[in-house]
Order: sequence, then C-alpha cells, then structure tokens
Amino acid sequence: MKTVLVAGTWSDSTPGDRKLVWWEPGSPFAAEAARNGVELLAPDDPFRWTTELEGIVGKNDAWQAAGNALARYCREKARGEMVNGIFHSHAGQVLAYAALSRRFHHVITVATPGRADMVDIYRRAARSISAWTHIYTGRGDRWQWLGALFDGYLGIRREMPAPARNVFGPCRNHISLLDPTLWTARGWWDLVKDTA
Repeated sequence: MKTVLVAGTWSDSTPGDRKLVWWEPGSPFAAEAARNGVELLAPDDPFRWTTELEGIVGKNDAWQAAGNALARYCREKARGEMVNGIFHSHAGQVLAYAALSRRFHHVITVATPGRADMVDIYRRAARSISAWTHIYTGRGDRWQWLGALFDGYLGIRREMPAPARNVFGPCRNHISLLDPTLWTARGWWDLVKDTA
C-alpha cells in the first residue's frame, strides 16, 4: 500500500530549493522510508498545499481546502485503493478534513497540535481511518504548543483524542520527530509499509 507524505505549516519548498524538505522525494526521510519498504504515492508528483498558518480566530479555511485537495489527489493517484499517510504538524488538520470524504488505511500524525476547534472534525474523520497513530514529544516542542493557541482549550494538548493511538517520541523539538534514523530505530516505518 502506498504512502503519502504531507508537509505541515510553512514546510513547503519551491522547485530548485538548495535543500530538500523531509516530504520531498529524494530527501533523507523519503530515502530511508524506501530503504525500509515504504512505497511513496506518486513520488514524481508529491502532494503540495499552501502550508498556510490557520486556526486563528476560528478560521480553518486553508486546512479545509487543502484537505479537499488531498482527497482528490489520493483518488487520482491511488485509483480506488486506500493509502497510508505521514502528516507533520498542521498537516494532521489537513488529513482530518481529507478523511471526511476519502478513506485512509494507516495514518501517522507527527507533532500535530490537538486543537479544541478540530475535535468534531477528528471524530468524524476517524470513521474513515482504519488505524491512526499520533507521535508526539514533550515540552521541548514549543511549535506544537504555539500551534494550539486560539483553539479554545485551556492548557496544552500534545496527544490526539481516541481512537488515535498516542506514542511518545523522546525528541528535542518539533522537527526532530522526523529524523529518519529515529523512525528506523523505533520501527515506525512498519506502521505504513506493506499493509493490506
């Protein structure tokens, strides 16, 4: 089963950038995924969205538009087959909106801020996700904390609500959870490879 990689807020790049970002084919993350048996969905045409910051003053329009685009992308590239996915940061919100109209097999959200304004969307999306693992880290991840501001919660939510299975990853910060050697050491690739 193929896997889609989706960037979080401000994680996009433009063609010709000096350094590939984690979700792009040929990046160290994508290369290690391939070495561990993860087959990427449409590696020559990866999914891209605006990666705009949302969730301020109740507006989630960019996440919803990106979710609709992701659902279309997966329908076109997977032609009726379910896909797995790895979603960093606010890409987890994009996944939630995509799953309102598209089924996914096993998804992994990585450091996605659990937001009060998304709880109903998470609940509805979970019906279209066969298995959901959320990988998070501790207080060193200030970006996850900032990503949950203005959502209506009092306090910090690093875990996702059930039915997501929450897994703690001992890392320093928001992006270190995408260290491909950590994924290999922890066996996280197994969550999205050769799953039927």
